[in-house]
Amino acid sequence: MSESKQNYILPLSIVFAAVIIAAGLVLAFSGVLDKESSANKAPERISIEDAAKEVSLNKKDILACVESEITAPRVDRDLASAETVGVKGTPTSIVIGPNGQTITIPGAQPLAKWNQIVDMAKTGELFEQRLETDLSENITPVTTEDHIRGNENATVTIIEYSDIDCPFCKRLHDELKRLIAQRDDVRWVYRHFPITSLQGHANTYRKSLATECALNLTGDEDIFYSYLDTLIEG
Repeated sequence: MSESKQNYILPLSIVFAAVIIAAGLVLAFSGVLDKESSANKAPERISIEDAAKEVSLNKKDILACVESEITAPRVDRDLASAETVGVKGTPTSIVIGPNGQTITIPGAQPLAKWNQIVDMAKTGELFEQRLETDLSENITPVTTEDHIRGNENATVTIIEYSDIDCPFCKRLHDELKRLIAQRDDVRWVYRHFPITSLQGHANTYRKSLATECALNLTGDEDIFYSYLDTLIEG
């Protein structure tokens, strides 16, 4: 073989080997990305039926009630209330002080922050921070038809607008449960705000209906809370 041919063949072999190595690296890297993507994928939330089983509710009765949408007016009332206040995302909470002052608190604040918020609400200092754009004064008054946890005669009220499938709502749910377990000067009012347009939230409205079905079928507010907790935490 001539020297010129040898010089020509050698670079081609190097290029070919480089292509093979590069392809291997791409495939390996793609595998890593796929594994990371799978690891970061949100886990499946508990279903209406499985949550019913967890709290000893009849699955068929719950599903029949949901399909009938008999509890839709109750959920829609909360949605209308949220619209009046201008709620855009979840969780959104409205704090009402002893003198009826109101303020909007967005997001899943930690327990320590909520203790501070309640203390400042009692003194009135919290409401000095209220922005002019805050529409919380338009909040629908709390009635006996609301879902109230904690001391019903507490001086400070937290009204939470929540989406059952919202991970931040789940975090806030845990914090507010701890808050009312520690204090008797605050009550927590839960209101539905299912946002079905969000990815992974297609069933959140039906889940809200299902929680009201649990109450409708049993007449037991404790069953409502147990079922709600299971759906949010599951």
